[in-house]
Amino acid sequence: MKSVLHNTVRRAAVRCHAQLLATQAGKWLALAAAAGLAALLTHRLFGVGAFPPALAGVLAAAAVLAAGVSWYRRRPGPLEVAVMIDRRLSLRERVSSAWSLVASDDDFARAACAEANERIQGLRISSAFPVRPTAVWGWAAGAWLALAAGFFLLPELDLLGYLARDRREDRRQDHLRQARVDVEQAQQKLTPIVKALKNPELSAELARLADTAHLEQAQDVQRQAVRKLTEMSDKLKQLQNSPSQRAFQEFQDLLRGLRSPSDGLRAEMNRQIASGEFAKAAQTLRELQKQIEENQLGQKDEAALARQLQDLSRQLAELSQDDDALRQAMERVGVSGELAGLGGEQLRRELGRQGLTKEKIEELLRQAQASQAARELARKLVRQLDQAAPEGKPISVVDLSQFADQIEMLDDEAEQGRSCQLTREEIEKLIEHLGRGGKLQLQKGKGAGESDVALALPGQEGEGGTLPGVTGGGGEGEPAGGPAPGHGSTKRDAPDIGEAKLAPLRADSTGKSARAVASWYFRGPQVTGESKLELRQTLQAAKDQAAEAITENQIPRKYESAVRKYFAQLEEESEK
Repeated sequence: MKSVLHNTVRRAAVRCHAQLLATQAGKWLALAAAAGLAALLTHRLFGVGAFPPALAGVLAAAAVLAAGVSWYRRRPGPLEVAVMIDRRLSLRERVSSAWSLVASDDDFARAACAEANERIQGLRISSAFPVRPTAVWGWAAGAWLALAAGFFLLPELDLLGYLARDRREDRRQDHLRQARVDVEQAQQKLTPIVKALKNPELSAELARLADTAHLEQAQDVQRQAVRKLTEMSDKLKQLQNSPSQRAFQEFQDLLRGLRSPSDGLRAEMNRQIASGEFAKAAQTLRELQKQIEENQLGQKDEAALARQLQDLSRQLAELSQDDDALRQAMERVGVSGELAGLGGEQLRRELGRQGLTKEKIEELLRQAQASQAARELARKLVRQLDQAAPEGKPISVVDLSQFADQIEMLDDEAEQGRSCQLTREEIEKLIEHLGRGGKLQLQKGKGAGESDVALALPGQEGEGGTLPGVTGGGGEGEPAGGPAPGHGSTKRDAPDIGEAKLAPLRADSTGKSARAVASWYFRGPQVTGESKLELRQTLQAAKDQAAEAITENQIPRKYESAVRKYFAQLEEESEK
């Protein structure tokens, strides 16, 4: 009998628990869907927060967990189930009383349990404790359908503009990260090249290249990197234009006049020296020195080598007297070439009497100094050759070795110049790479003293996507990119003048292969009014302003030569 009562209460408890769990699940799922729908509407309408697809799964899981916790806390015990059986089946507390007295040995308790077992035998518990969805499941299903429809069909209205602001911020952060990565890669690429130059100043500049943590805009990161790279390029240019390098360039120009003997033992040695292949020439001399020391050369070959070295000495002596390059430079500026033989201060005074500008005088003096140093270096080689292969005497191995050492020193100087040039070219490529995707655009409405050039980045609304200073159309031999959204166009709508319209016209012209430089980059706007300054003062002020614009990267570095040429032409006109 006891088992009948236990089975009945257990079956009723299972169905009661299942129904309670289903009810709680429906309620919490409805609440989760309502919360998700509210979040979706807030996101799509006002741009507040975010609603990723995974959020729906998170809300559903949270609803199931909350339903389980709620069911656990509200689930009825066996006595409560027994009371529910009495109420639903109108058993007048027989089941609950029997459940309370089932453990008692009293006669009354046994009689009550027996009577309760008789009454509950054959009862259908399923009809009194049904397990079926309640009305809350309808609300839950409707809410989840509304959430799904809103997710796929509701557009992003963004009434408050928060979504657009967040997207702009995300793009800004992406551009900032990419700009910093580009700068770091540029630093890593330049590190071994600059290290090979063994210049502490350049190494220090390079170490500060990636110091952009305080910058919050990608444009600022790019501009700072381009500015520092440009400063490094200028310093390399100064190294290339140093007196020693200029003298060495003049010396190399002198060596191009060397001729190779037709009957020389190593005729390629003259060609190697003339073409600047000093390492190969030094190696050739070392091989000849070794052959002489090991007596591998016969008297005939050694005599031929001596004649070749003496001929090389005579050619170098002739070239050391050649100052044609300086003479031609003086004649190009209207000065007599006879002044090329004068010394420093005397030459300065004579050039000053010719009415030349200070810049031209200094340039000619630098060229004269370089020419004199180059010819002195040639004479030094002549003296070493005369000692290595004196007339009527055998070749001196020791002096020949010293001549080879000097040739190797020339190779070191040449390597320094090549390294500077290669490093500058690499820096120019990196400057172009850092600006890739940006475009220098004219900004209208700027106040006085403000730059009319701004660097735009890719992905920004209304901005271009080409290199700084590179036009979208391209000149001859360059790829032309047509107008794209945000790029602008060369065609303009005809302005209205009353009821008439002016038809837009374009002049046909044949351009050259060189780039066209916009005149406003360096000439500035036309200002009417009476001139208050002397022409030279005005030219100098404009020249200083253009130089400052180049330094501040307001004018692309590639146009520097065109700007300088323009002002040089104006200076020539002002002299007339």
